[in-house]
Amino acid sequence: MDVRRSLKKQQADATAERRQIQIERAELDELCAAQQAAASKQEEDHELLQQIIVLLTQRLQVLMALFNIVPVSQQSATYTTLTTLPEGVSADNWSELEQQWQALHQELEDADWKLVSMRDQLEALHLEYVGHPWQPILQQLSESQQYSSPLLQLPGFHGPNPFSDAVAAGRETVPIAEELKASRVRRLSCPGESFESRTRLVNAEEHETFAIALVKEMTAMKDSYERQLEQLRAELRKTRQLRAETSQRLRSELTAQRSRSQRTIAELVERLSELETVSTAQEKALAADDERHRDPDEVMVDKLKCDVAGDVSIYLR
Repeated sequence: MDVRRSLKKQQADATAERRQIQIERAELDELCAAQQAAASKQEEDHELLQQIIVLLTQRLQVLMALFNIVPVSQQSATYTTLTTLPEGVSADNWSELEQQWQALHQELEDADWKLVSMRDQLEALHLEYVGHPWQPILQQLSESQQYSSPLLQLPGFHGPNPFSDAVAAGRETVPIAEELKASRVRRLSCPGESFESRTRLVNAEEHETFAIALVKEMTAMKDSYERQLEQLRAELRKTRQLRAETSQRLRSELTAQRSRSQRTIAELVERLSELETVSTAQEKALAADDERHRDPDEVMVDKLKCDVAGDVSIYLR
């Protein structure tokens, strides 16, 4: 009975341990799936930012080209009509510049349309990661700041900020853009210089500063998301390693427990066989002892019974 109880207890312990292993394995699978989903989401966000960086770079190139060929007189209501030509510029050259400017202006509008959808996606990401909606730069300025901003007072500036509101982390470059725009207007309004010389000065000085400011902001955003992505990957690798180590440990413990159970069963079977052998020997010894201590009359009666049984069987035949 004690042996059976011990076996049942070991079986119950093994079953409970197996269930615990299954529960831990399921928890590890859920954790691994959650980490993989987070890494996949982070990669999608990273791809979105890369697309925004590429599009903003293209927009910057278009804007720089627009700065190089934009008409000098910006006080009129439209971009396409001019009453007088700048000094040193022929009508054919001016017509060609105006056509190029219109084409670049159309490309700029197309890029802005694409940036609108990307801005919505960035706002959704900002709400997801930060916890509150993102406000554009102009909404964060006070009313006095908006009226005093040289960027908003420029008569020749129509359309969104060159550093688009889609770039949530690019707010530090807005003062640079305002200063560059104001400097550009002052340079273009200086008399005594030809259109080509003024354009070359603007292009030489502003293009590098403007591009460097944007590249710095884009690089900072990219590095930040790459660091977050690398952290998630490291956490995923750590979780997978922990899962592998835990599975290996549980597998080793289960194998050791199975080996101990098999050894215990073999020892118990051997012990039962020895006990059965001893019991059989004791039964034979007891039967022989009973045979030696029987009464002679009982022996005679048994012998007579055997003889009578033999005679009856012969008679029946």
